[in-house]
Amino acid sequence: LGDIVPGWVFRTLCTLALGTIWLRLGQQVWHRLRQRQRPWFLFWNYALPVLVAIPTLASLSDDVVPVDQRFLAAAATGAVLACIYRLIYLKNKNMRKKIVAGNWKMNTLPAEGVELAENIRADRNQVCSCVNFIVCPPFTHLGGVIEALRGSDIEVGAQYYGETSATLNKKMAQAFANGLQPIYCVGENLEEREADRHFDVVKTQIEEVIYNLTPAQFARTVIAYEPVWAIGTGKTATAEQAQEIHAYIRTILREKFGAAADETPILYGGSCKPSNAPELFAKEDVDGGLIGGAALKAADFLAIGKGFPQK
Repeated sequence: LGDIVPGWVFRTLCTLALGTIWLRLGQQVWHRLRQRQRPWFLFWNYALPVLVAIPTLASLSDDVVPVDQRFLAAAATGAVLACIYRLIYLKNKNMRKKIVAGNWKMNTLPAEGVELAENIRADRNQVCSCVNFIVCPPFTHLGGVIEALRGSDIEVGAQYYGETSATLNKKMAQAFANGLQPIYCVGENLEEREADRHFDVVKTQIEEVIYNLTPAQFARTVIAYEPVWAIGTGKTATAEQAQEIHAYIRTILREKFGAAADETPILYGGSCKPSNAPELFAKEDVDGGLIGGAALKAADFLAIGKGFPQK
C-alpha cells in the first residue's frame, strides 16, 4: 500500500480501525463489570497501553518516533488487551451481574429502616463481593438509609407504583436523565397465567417501554420478572417456570437489542427466600432476585445472596 497512499495515512487508518475495536470490545466488557472492578479495568485496558506501549516503542528506536506510530502502537496494544478481556468473558458462560435487591414496600418505620440497613451492612462481608446488593426502602426512609450505607457497596433504590406504559416511559426518561439505573418490572396476574397469556402480557410490557430505549439506555437497565400471583401469597413459580419465562424475556430483548440482551440481568421477583434461592439462581437466565418479605430481615436477605452457584 506504500505506493498507493502515504505511510502516515495508512498508519492513521490502522490506528482508527484498531482504536474502534479497542473501544468497542472494552465497552462490551465494561457493562459486565461490578462497580469496584471498573477502575482497574480502566487502568489495565486503557491507561496501560498508553503508558507502556508509547515509551517502549520510543526506547526501541534511536530516532524520534513519529506521533502517528506512537498512537498506532497504543491502539494495537489496547486492541490486544481488549480481545483478551473479551475472551475471558466468553470463556465464562454467564458474567452478568448477580443482583439481590430488597423491595421493602411500605414496611418499617424510618428508625427501623436505618437499623435494618445497618444490620445488612454489618454482615455484608459474609457474602461474596461478586453479589450486588440493593435496598429499596419507603420514600420517607431514603435519607437515613443512604447515610447508613454511605461508603459501602450496597446501593439504594426508590420505589414507584401505579404505573402505566405512558407514565413508565416518562419515568424511565427521567431516570436516565438523572443518572439513575432503573429496575423495570414485568409480570402477569393469576388470571392471565391460568389463561396461558403470560408470554403475551410480558412481551407487551417490554415492547411498550423497553423497546423505546436507546442502546446506551438499555445497557443500564435491569429487568425483573414479578409473577403477580406469587407476590406475598407464598406461592412460587418453580425454578423451571422461572427459567422458561426469563429465557423468553431475553429472547424478546434480543430481537430488539441483539447481543446486548445477553448482558442484561433479569431478576426473579416472586417469593424468593433463602430456601429456594439456590435452585432459582442455578438457572441460566435467572440473575438474582427482587426480594419482598425476606428483605426485611438482614440475615435472610444476606442468605439469599449466598444462593448463587459457586464458580
